[in-house]
Amino acid sequence: MKQWHLKPMALFIGILAIMITNTKLKAAQTEVVDVILTIQDFSVLRVSTPVFSLVAVAGRSKISEKISWRNTGNGSEDFAVKVGTDTGSWQLVSTQPGPDQFRISGIWHHWAVSPSTGEFQTDDILTQLDQTSSATKFLNDNEPHEVVPHPDFPTDRTKDITILKAAQMAVNVPPGGERNLYLKIDFPSATSTSGKIKLLVTAIPGE
Repeated sequence: MKQWHLKPMALFIGILAIMITNTKLKAAQTEVVDVILTIQDFSVLRVSTPVFSLVAVAGRSKISEKISWRNTGNGSEDFAVKVGTDTGSWQLVSTQPGPDQFRISGIWHHWAVSPSTGEFQTDDILTQLDQTSSATKFLNDNEPHEVVPHPDFPTDRTKDITILKAAQMAVNVPPGGERNLYLKIDFPSATSTSGKIKLLVTAIPGE
């Protein structure tokens, strides 16, 4: 009689062992990947002098000194430019200035060469609304200057407008990249007061 009780018990243990073995053979291996989420930052820093002055001559135009801006974000950026609303006693216009009026234009330009007044075009006129830089806006479409080697880059004295314009325009500026903005101010036809300009440059995501 004892043998009848032992055999079913032995059979049950044998089946359980087989089931466990099969389960282990079918188990999948798991690999772990850590994903770090970083917020993309778009920011711009002025790296040149914050203040400069120009002596106004009625009915004349003048070119400012270079104003340099750096992409301090972690992605490519386009720079948008506008003029602040506080212009002192002068009124900002986009046409030929009259008394106590002024017009301002801006172009991104080569770091070592100051542009002439003739390089500023109608699509370079600044307003009090953000305008995003492009391959034509705020850039001389017909670059007349020779490539002047930057001390941080390989020497290249060939005239290559495509390369030069790409290095100048404030479009898809890489992280750490710098661009140089020059302003042309058309002064009032007549004035007895002083004006002021607040220039605002905003970094926006590049395409």
